[in-house]
Amino acid sequence: MFKKLLNKKHTFSILKILYEAEEEPYFSEIQKISKIDKSTLSLLLTEMEKYELVSKREDNSDYILPKRYYKLTPKGIETYERYKHLLDIEKDFNKNKNNKNNNAKNNNNEMVNSNYSSNIQGDNTIITNSHDIVIKK
Repeated sequence: MFKKLLNKKHTFSILKILYEAEEEPYFSEIQKISKIDKSTLSLLLTEMEKYELVSKREDNSDYILPKRYYKLTPKGIETYERYKHLLDIEKDFNKNKNNKNNNAKNNNNEMVNSNYSSNIQGDNTIITNSHDIVIKK
């Protein structure tokens, strides 16, 4: 299932590597950049090829084993851009949420601090709030 593929751990990083590549990277370049286990990477690329997100080209010249080159298909490019857009929205949402939480904490601290007043007289400090009077010596 396509949705299941997108939720897999390394899918986005593979899409990003292929999206940002100036030339078609071959398998071991992708593996070196992503640091994903070879068997895991192979399975993911095969699944991505099945869903037409990537295309594979093999070069048999001058190699005992053919070099496999990968690139994003138009569907893969669109998927990456939409996926990235959603991650950007989530990042902005979390950033705004954290800012609101920090502002609320700061406002609460200001309210608490404004409820207290201190009066320093010699060696005695008198701290007052609406409920108690504390004298420290």
